[in-house]
Amino acid sequence: MKAQVLQTRQHQLLDGDTLEYYGVPEVLEFVERVRKASEDASVPERALTELIWGLENPLLDTTVVPGKAYATRATYEHPAWDVLMDLESRKRIQVGTLDLDRAHSKYTLTVAEAAERLGMHESAVRQAIQARKLAAIKRNGQHCLDPKSVQAYRKGNRGPKAGGNPLFVQCGSMPGVTFQVKQLLWGKNNLKIVRDGLGARTRFDTPAGWKRFAVLTGKKDDNSYRYFLLEPADKFQELAFEGFFVRGQFKVAERVNNPREAQDAFKRFVGT
Repeated sequence: MKAQVLQTRQHQLLDGDTLEYYGVPEVLEFVERVRKASEDASVPERALTELIWGLENPLLDTTVVPGKAYATRATYEHPAWDVLMDLESRKRIQVGTLDLDRAHSKYTLTVAEAAERLGMHESAVRQAIQARKLAAIKRNGQHCLDPKSVQAYRKGNRGPKAGGNPLFVQCGSMPGVTFQVKQLLWGKNNLKIVRDGLGARTRFDTPAGWKRFAVLTGKKDDNSYRYFLLEPADKFQELAFEGFFVRGQFKVAERVNNPREAQDAFKRFVGT
C-alpha cells in the first residue's frame, strides 16, 4: 500500500494568527468541507456541529463504540482540530450566538506586561502563545493576552497547578439527549437560558479556581452514557455533544464508556 503524503495548509484564525496545519488528503478535504459549510448561511449551527463531531470526521475515533465518534487526545493535539473549532466559532458569529468583540474584550495585556507578571523574557511568552499555552489574540498586529490565562500559566509546568480558569459551558437536555455537569464551585457567571427549536439550554461561565469538573453525556434511546472527568490544563479544548459543550483550558483526566459505570461515576463525583 502506498503511503499517503502529509500536506500543509494555512488558516487565518479569528484571534489574528495564521495557523499552519497538516494532514493526509482525507483530513484536508474534510476541513475544506467544514469551511464551506461554515461560510454557507443556509447551513445552521447545529448542522455544522454535527458534521464536525460526526462519523465522517477522520480526526475522531470511531473504534470505541460502533456507530459513535469521539475526540481523543490525538484529536485535540492535531492542528487541524484548531481549524475546525475556529470554523465553528465563525459559524456562531454568523448566526449571532457569539459576540466576537465581547469575547476579545478580556484580552488586555501586552506581551511585555505578561512577561513582567510571569518573570519571563518576552520571547518565551511569544513561544507559549505559539504553542497555544497562553490565550492571546492579535490587535493592530500585536499580541494581547487574557490576564486570567497569564495568572494560571506556570513557566515550564513546575510547581503545583493553580485552580482552573473559568470554563464556558452549555448544558441541559433535549428529547432523548442529556449533557450534565458537576463541580464544587457552583457559582455561575453570565448565566443565560438559550431557547430555540432545539429546546432550552443553560449557558454560563464557571468561577475560576476549579480543580475537577465532571460531565455526563448520553442518549437515552440507546443508553450511550459517557463520563468525563476534567482537570485544569494549559491548552484550550472543547468537549461537545449534540449541541452542548464545555470550552476552556482543561484535559480529560478520566473517561468511562460503560453506560452504567458512567452514571455511577457521575453520581459519586465530589468536586474540588
